[in-house]
Amino acid sequence: MILPFVAAAMTTRHRVFQSALVGLCASMIGLFGFYFANIFVLDIGPHPELSPYPLVADFLASIRSGKIYFILACLSGPIFGILGGYLHQKRTNMFLVFTATLFVLEPCFGLLYVRFFSGFTYYVDYPMVWLVEAVFGVILFIFIIVRFRPTQRS
Repeated sequence: MILPFVAAAMTTRHRVFQSALVGLCASMIGLFGFYFANIFVLDIGPHPELSPYPLVADFLASIRSGKIYFILACLSGPIFGILGGYLHQKRTNMFLVFTATLFVLEPCFGLLYVRFFSGFTYYVDYPMVWLVEAVFGVILFIFIIVRFRPTQRS
């Protein structure tokens, strides 16, 4: 969500279609990059004996494992792209506030999802990843408060 939001805010002048397209492209590039990196880190499994290109087979298997994220990115990428373009056009501090909120709330929603809806334990198995993300969001909030607080004139 953060990637399409920031990408559209940095590259568009809030033309709705352009912001949506930038958001979608940013989401897809991020996902393809993530799943491409997975083939070098994870053991994807055995290759078909007739496969002359094991990296391609690993990459396709990796992408298939994350199919739901590609489907969801087709929705969230354009939505957050449009929102990023809109907040950038308004020249408001809400851009930073929204970004910090995403950093803090994503781990919270992930933990709630695992707790109530799924056996998927990534959020529980790697708590430092999500703790660092939430702490980064809190640090960003502190920066916003310190940087943009009203000054008193004497």
